[in-house]
Order: sequence, then structure tokens, then C-alpha cells
Amino acid sequence: MKLLIKLLKGQYTISHLFGRFQIFSKLFLIVNQIKYNKKPKNLLGKQFKINIANNNVLSKLNVDGYYNGISLDKKTVKNIIKKIKNKRVFHPTPEGRIYGKIYKPLYIKKSLKYATRVYVDDVNKISEIQKISRDSRIFEIFYSYFGYYPQSINSMIFLNYPIKMNEDERLEFETVKYHFDIESPNSLYWSFYLTDVNKFNAPHALIKKTHKEKPFKFLMSGANINDSDIFKHYNQKDESIICLSKGKGFIEDASIYHKNFPAK
Repeated sequence: MKLLIKLLKGQYTISHLFGRFQIFSKLFLIVNQIKYNKKPKNLLGKQFKINIANNNVLSKLNVDGYYNGISLDKKTVKNIIKKIKNKRVFHPTPEGRIYGKIYKPLYIKKSLKYATRVYVDDVNKISEIQKISRDSRIFEIFYSYFGYYPQSINSMIFLNYPIKMNEDERLEFETVKYHFDIESPNSLYWSFYLTDVNKFNAPHALIKKTHKEKPFKFLMSGANINDSDIFKHYNQKDESIICLSKGKGFIEDASIYHKNFPAK
């Protein structure tokens, strides 16, 4: 009922309400396969400096829901870091964005808290980000996986701060409980670390093979699920906490159960 009220108020979209159900994402897939079978030339660019370790991307995506084996060269990473150091960061709120400087945590006056995770502003103006997001291989892998070409690319850079905060408060700023994304059914994330990442500085985590059939009780329980509940159904051995060195990354189906650990 709460979801329906938010839909009527314009706070949620149809996708947000029904995207969790596989029948909706399959219908969405079929429609897009008919509409978007031609390459979007306005988005497509040349291959950039993304290294893909081997050719088993599609099989890994289909079976596990993610592929761990992409990377950027050192120069590209260095240039991106150099350019974001002079940019603002922001936290989105219902009232609008709150901006701050990158070198210190952003204070949110309304909630009387420091934001544990923020977005870097204007990342689409960074030439390396533009070239990465237009790499033709992103479009070809997407097409091979979903059967149509993506019509938009959304580039983001997150920054996590090591702030002590309980889990429920932290959820205001970052997704530290397992969930899957429903706002845009049939999406792929290409993620790269801009620092060395270990278990202490906000690694990404996911549960393999959870991008397909999900228990109905999970679909109806809300966006976030406690570890104690999710591992009653899924094998904890399938949890992958992705710790990689600077510049390395992974591709994942947005419908897989995933989260990030807090930065310590």
C-alpha cells in the first residue's frame, strides 16, 4: 500500500513498483528487444583503455551474475583521480542536492549526520569517463546479454568516508544491506576501483547466482534484507566480497543481490 501511495505521488515509477517481479522484467526485455535492436550511434564511441581479461564474460554473467576481470590502465586512473580532486561532492535529498568539498565528510544539517558516502559532481565532464562510457564493448556485451542495445549510460563516482555509524542510520547514505536494483530492469554495472580496496575500505559484495529466480517472500519484504535472513535461503559460500587493487573492476547484473561494506 505504501508503494502504491508513493507511486500516485510521483515518488516511485512503475518500474520501481513492479520491477522486482521477473514477469515484468521479461516483458520489459521483449519490448526493448523489438524497439532497440540498432546500435545507438549517438552514444557509441571507439574502444577505450578497458582491459577485459578473457572471453568468458557472457558465460560468467549468465551463470554467476557477474564477471570479475576488467581493468583500467594506470594512466587513466591517475588522470581521473587528478581531475576529481578539484570537484565538489554531493548527497541527494528529496529537497535537492547538498554540496561540499571532497576532502572532508559532508554534513547533512537536516539529519544532523555526516554522509558516509557521497557522489562526485560533474563526472560526465571528465574526458576519460566520457570515453569509458562510450566504449563499444560495453554496448556489444550488453546486447549479447540482453538482446538489445542500451539507450543510456549513467556514470557515477562514489566516495566513502570512514565514519562510525550504526547500520540503520548508514542506510540513509549507502546500501550496506543486501538488495537488488529494480528501478531500471535489465541493467549492467561496470565498476572500477579508484583505490586499492580491501575488507576495511568499503568493498562491494554480492551473492553469486541470485540474479535469476528469487523467493516470493523476498520480493515482497522490501528493498533491504538482513544477512541472517538471506543466508537462510542462499549459501553463504556464494558470497563474494570483491577486494581488488586500484584500477581493477567487475561487471554485474543489477538484479543480483549486492551491497557495500562500510569504510573503516
